[in-house]
Formats: sequence, structure tokens, C-alpha cells
Amino acid sequence: MHRSGRAELAKRVGDNVEKVWRPMRIHEDPVPDSPIRDRVIEGLARNRSPGLHFAGNFAQVAFDPAPPGESRLRMADGAHLAEADGTTSLCAVALLADLALGVAIRSRLQPESRLATVALHLQMTGVPLRGKHAAHGQFESFLDGASGRQGLARVRVENEAGSIAFGSAGFMVLPPPPGVELHPVVRERGVPKLPEADLDATERSVMRHADDALARAGAEHAFIAHFWGTAAEATPHGARCVTPNGTQVANRVGHVQGGILVGIAGSTARAALGRGWQLSSISSWFVSPGEGEQLETESVIEHRGRLTAVVRTRIAGIGGRRVLESVSSHALARTPASAGET
Repeated sequence: MHRSGRAELAKRVGDNVEKVWRPMRIHEDPVPDSPIRDRVIEGLARNRSPGLHFAGNFAQVAFDPAPPGESRLRMADGAHLAEADGTTSLCAVALLADLALGVAIRSRLQPESRLATVALHLQMTGVPLRGKHAAHGQFESFLDGASGRQGLARVRVENEAGSIAFGSAGFMVLPPPPGVELHPVVRERGVPKLPEADLDATERSVMRHADDALARAGAEHAFIAHFWGTAAEATPHGARCVTPNGTQVANRVGHVQGGILVGIAGSTARAALGRGWQLSSISSWFVSPGEGEQLETESVIEHRGRLTAVVRTRIAGIGGRRVLESVSSHALARTPASAGET
């Protein structure tokens, strides 16, 4: 979006990071330059071009040519998206899938059209989330007989090791909020230089949030878990996660991006079961926009058997209003011994 439109979004999300994180400040000195900080600044620089949100720019999502009704997206890898175990953040993978689905539907609409995710379903294949990822989206149809216009699409996500996930989603076609002008996604994005001294107030709040995330990163939760707010903690019956809202997780209209919401739900569900379980599938239904200073996610274990488990997850936003309902299935991971390894 143009810088004139960003002022309106700043009122919605730009101050949220400050409100939530300032009381938790654990350092005042600037964090030394690092490749991760460079990625954040580069994402902010890319974000000054209209069309895509900061999260997509930070993840360095790129758009390849595709036939009408299809989309082909790529996402770079790097330490900025890596979890503590070295795998790519589930939020980043779900973000890529969500974007590929939306772009495929927008190919049948005006390119600047606003889409709101209604439901998103991902089936994981078990291939580790490592390296560079690509997503191929395909438009299916518009939902017949519905009062509102709802587009349907499917997606496949791959990396160098093979197919990691496939899924489907539905998106409502909506007008933009009052005062917000949407623009088509810029497919060819350069890497403009943006000195840190030239950052505006909203961009500086993102950098302060990034510095806090870098300072908190450790063996249990890496930078991206703190930056995107997926550092969940176990509870007696599952797990809980508190996610600061702000530009770092917002979509083009200032609500938490749909793929990131799915990633938060999936990450919290995995934390509920603990080590030894892997995500098999996740189905999510979007109830209301992700608004408020922070989101609260709670996962409850519905079933934990010998080989499979089911977890129900709810994300709440402003005033405790439900934002997302999710059900995920999990599989007991093989140990080296059971896999025949030494």
C-alpha cells in the first residue's frame, strides 16, 4: 500500500507492539548488526512498495509467472525463519500456502481484490520443513448458491526434498475497509536501500520488536518464535500462547494474516503434545478478524492414543472474541531405533 495509506494502518497496528512489549523490555542498548536484523530492514524496505504485507516481504516471498487460474510462489530460507531445531517456521509455510491460494483466486478477479480466508486445510506429508520452499496454487471455482462471493482453491507446497503439504481453502471477496486503498501485488520487487535512520515510527516499532525477539532467542525458542509470537507454553491440559499483534503479523488491512494464524494454531497444538509428536494435518475455520493488542491461543488435547492424537485450538482477539477455531491431527514420530537406524 502507498505510504499515504500506511498512516491509517499505523493507527490500527503500529502501536500495538509498543503497548504489549514495552513493559517487557529487557535491554536498552542497540542489538549489534546481524543477518536477521538485515532481513527485517530489507522487509521494511520492500514493504514500502504497495501490494504485499510486511510478513510476506520479510519472508521474501517471490511470484513466478503462472497461467490464469494458477499461482507459483517461492520463499527464501534463512536464519530469520528458522525454528530452534533448524526447521522452517510453520507460520512461514502456512503463510506461503495462504498467499498461493489467494493469488490463484485473485487471477479470476481484479488483482487488487481483498480476500478474507474462510477456511484453510493443510495435510502434511512428513517431509521436514527445511530449505527453500515453493507453492503452486490452483483456482477451483466460486461457491455456487452462496449469497456472498466465495472463491475456492487448492495448493501444494514443496521443498528440495519433495512435497511437504497439500491443501485447500475458501476465501470471501470483500471490499476494503474505509480509508484503506488496496493495490495489486508487485511481482518484481527490487531490494531498495533503507538506512535505519530513515525508518518512520511504525517501522521503528517493528525494529524494536525484532531486537526484543533477538534478545530472547535461545535454545527453546528461536528469533522467529518471538518475532511472530508462537512461543507456546504447556498447560495441564494442552498449551497456551500469547501473540503480540502489530505490523510484523498483519495483512494488508491490519488484521493478523490468515496463514500466520494457522501457523500459531499449529505451533501451539504441537506444544500441547510435546516432543515426539509431529503435525499430520490441520483444519482451521476463521470466525472474526485478528484484532486487538494481542491474541491468546489455547490448545486442548482431545485425544492422545498410541500412534495418533487430536488437538482442538482456539485463538481469541480483542475482548476475548473468537478469531479462529482449529482441529489438528498428530502422529507419533518414529524413533531412530524404530526406523531401523543406528
